[in-house]
Amino acid sequence: MSTALFLLLKEYTDADQLPSVPYVNGGDCLDESEWLKYYKQLFDTIDFFRYEKCDRYYDVRNFLQANYPFDLLKDYYEDREEFPGDSESIIAQIVSNGFIDWRDESEEDGQRYCFYDMDVTEDVLGEIARNIRSEKAVVLLNMDAISHPSPIRLSYANGNCSVEIEHVGSIKGLHGWFSKNRRPQRVFVYSSKHGDFYHPSEMISGTWRKAAQLECLQEEAQSLLDYAVGDDIGSSLWYYDAKYKKHIYFENQNEMRLAFHGYHLIENEENFNNISIDKLAAVMGEKYDSK
Repeated sequence: MSTALFLLLKEYTDADQLPSVPYVNGGDCLDESEWLKYYKQLFDTIDFFRYEKCDRYYDVRNFLQANYPFDLLKDYYEDREEFPGDSESIIAQIVSNGFIDWRDESEEDGQRYCFYDMDVTEDVLGEIARNIRSEKAVVLLNMDAISHPSPIRLSYANGNCSVEIEHVGSIKGLHGWFSKNRRPQRVFVYSSKHGDFYHPSEMISGTWRKAAQLECLQEEAQSLLDYAVGDDIGSSLWYYDAKYKKHIYFENQNEMRLAFHGYHLIENEENFNNISIDKLAAVMGEKYDSK
């Protein structure tokens, strides 16, 4: 079991620049502030999910088309701090975040995939369909690239079968998808050191204080773990427990499976400073702001 994240951007188009595929949004109106904001949103989203264990794919043809204006006007932009970079430098940033061009690992399955009447077998939608049919959990990060509502349905086997592609376009939306659909899902592991709703935490050896207490039921901890966020794949995770009005911290067991034990924290306790308040606000919204 595994998870895959695909990335697709809206593209720049004009009389000389056609979209890489017909269903991708594009436009010839270059509003500098909008495009700079767009790239900031892209990198913020990519960076946010560094903690998710998944295969990450981009489409190099899509990137070249999306970034065409900045390649064309490189000499004008490159000395400015907000310049997102030419295609080479942006792709290097994407690759440094674990993304690869999906064509480097594509494997044909002998099927022809259609989006309405369009043959999409050889492009990113066809590749996503192949991944889904190989039993991966797959999501498309849709950066204003496709207007069609989610899910997108592709037909194959002469129209007798279909596959649905889910896409999201925001940090909150992608967080919700991962929380419910990642494969394999995370596993909460009980720790007698921190106890649970029925069991008190233990004394810390060599001290006069107890370990931080897990105050909820183990089933509740598992549910919160599904939604927890972190810094990177090997890091601890955290979330906010609205029921007990405390933050909950999950330490990575560093096992082959995605196993974590956890406990509640209040401000100034050990590890509380590792929690990113901004990340929690981004995915919980008003539920967290009003805590």
